Amino acid sequence: MERICADLRFEGRPVRLLPFALQGTDGPFTVGCDLRGGEFAVDLLDDPDYAERLRTVVSERYPAWTLALADELATRATRSA
Repeated sequence: MERICADLRFEGRPVRLLPFALQGTDGPFTVGCDLRGGEFAVDLLDDPDYAERLRTVVSERYPAWTLALADELATRATRSA
């Protein structure tokens, strides 16, 4: 997953993959911060339209991302067993 996301960008701005925390608090703002770090707070102030577009993409796609990650973790667990 890290290899796939190494050069990940959203509308030309870098985003990153952080370890999956399983905290159950992964709402759009939290995921925005996970993807952009502290820059997401700057995005909210300096470019609220960009922040809203990122939030929308996260809201629409995050459930599928979570399922894909769960599948990846299950596959790794099966391989190591």
